[in-house]
Amino acid sequence: MKLKQEVRNQLIEKLKQKNSLESILPFIKCLRKDKRALVFAWQCVMQDNQINEKEIVAFNELATVFKIKEAEKEMVKHKAKQFRDLPYELMLEEYFK
Repeated sequence: MKLKQEVRNQLIEKLKQKNSLESILPFIKCLRKDKRALVFAWQCVMQDNQINEKEIVAFNELATVFKIKEAEKEMVKHKAKQFRDLPYELMLEEYFK
């Protein structure tokens, strides 16, 4: 995305903040039926190639909010791995379909 440097810096600072699940629920309410949000969440977990226990717990809590089953979680993780290998333009197209 092309953003002014000031806006970009503000966005980066907001993304660095740690939020509780309860604090973000109002913002993701409209996404709860779209599993692509979970795909994106797992893709974020995988980004640094170091998946830790806190990330797994957070993802599992989010999956509970989305009311998905264990088998669906594995499908979401698989899809995230596929999306990770796409060029950014194609990945964005998949997320915004």
